[in-house]
Amino acid sequence: MLNLPAIDPFLKFKTRSIFILSLIFIVEFIFISGLLILFFDWYIDVPIFSHLTYYLLVLLLSVWILHRFHQLSIHPKHLIGKLPSCDRWLSLCGIALAICLFTRGIDQLFFFSLSLISPSFTVSLINWLPDPPASTSALPVLAYLLNVISLVVVAPVTEEFIFRGILMHRWATKWGILPATLVSAIIFGLGHIVPFGAAVFGILMTLLYFKTRTLIVPAIAHAMNNAATIVLELFFPSQQIATNYNFPEYLHWGIVLIIISAPFVLRFTYKNWYKKQLLLPYFTNAFQM
Repeated sequence: MLNLPAIDPFLKFKTRSIFILSLIFIVEFIFISGLLILFFDWYIDVPIFSHLTYYLLVLLLSVWILHRFHQLSIHPKHLIGKLPSCDRWLSLCGIALAICLFTRGIDQLFFFSLSLISPSFTVSLINWLPDPPASTSALPVLAYLLNVISLVVVAPVTEEFIFRGILMHRWATKWGILPATLVSAIIFGLGHIVPFGAAVFGILMTLLYFKTRTLIVPAIAHAMNNAATIVLELFFPSQQIATNYNFPEYLHWGIVLIIISAPFVLRFTYKNWYKKQLLLPYFTNAFQM
């Protein structure tokens, strides 16, 4: 049993509303953009429009979440937590880097394994990774900048707040911490092009959240991971490797990254795996503030 307060504000928070509202907003944006093109012959710069639509979706969803928090007396500051002390940042950055390398290695092995089954499909999948490519925009610099902001700022903050914050607490009060961790990680993984690596990343981010009791650290680690993706793509374009069917490079890099990072990640996981009487970060922070 979880050591929870008598009144748990997350019991009345219906997480399905987040997914339903997201779907409704997406359908509405697609419908409105279609009307603009059909009746007004309005040119839409797809890369820029996609990112601006994403920002608006995040904004509307955040407003609804904060409104619901206010109704249920859920305090965002207890969910987010405080910054760790200065002497802990070096070790936290080190484990965040190890997690990034570890999950990156899993991604590389995934693409190599998939190439053994269907090389052509793997090429198509890798070529689809840039979402959407800035080169197709009339303003490529602006499109690229918006893409960087989406990956390094907006996505880490919102995804950690929703998956590690809201969903984790709601489902932990309903099912327990371990099932909540696995379910939230699986759903998080299904939203990414490499689901297994993203699911492992989600589990490790949850452990990092429980260790530090703040969403700030997982959000920074998430941003580091996405920033590394951008940097690596500049120097080692995935499309070039895939087009040349040079998939053994994925195998080699995957093995190297996992060998380097696995000892640190496994030690971190072993030391921070859940205890039976573990208190959820929201309530720990509420008692300490």
